[in-house]
Amino acid sequence: VIQSINTQHTSDISALVLVEPNVLISASLDRTAIAWNLIDQGLNVYYYSKHLGAINDGIFLGNGLFATGDEVSKLNIWNYKDGSTLLIISTASAVTALSLVSQSSQLIAAGSQDGVVRIYSYANGLLFSELPPGHTDLVVGLVLFSFDTLVSTGQDGRIVVYNLPS
Repeated sequence: VIQSINTQHTSDISALVLVEPNVLISASLDRTAIAWNLIDQGLNVYYYSKHLGAINDGIFLGNGLFATGDEVSKLNIWNYKDGSTLLIISTASAVTALSLVSQSSQLIAAGSQDGVVRIYSYANGLLFSELPPGHTDLVVGLVLFSFDTLVSTGQDGRIVVYNLPS
């Protein structure tokens, strides 16, 4: 063990997001996310607490931004450097998994409790696309396979490969 950090979360940690070589964000079912400086013995950099439900996933978006998705159908876009919330997107279902689709187009994929994958713009908060049905249960993982292909997995035991809209 190189380092052990008492995170101060009061529930399970659901996601870890590396935003810089020395800054890690822990997101938790306790509705909070905390940024940690790994060089300075785990010094807490920022505390993010705008979620009303448990945070299920988080990802780095680039350019100082990260996103968290929660169980009450909210997708939050944060500036990790100053701790501010830039945008809160209302989603159609609880967010269960996230993937960056395009940094240049500012698009993020959100897998949902209803089994649907939706793509949102984190520039304006609008729904960009709803992908064809692929799961019969909640989406548990998303990964961008190539610039035009997204792969998801769900509690239904399926792996679904999507062609992304242009």
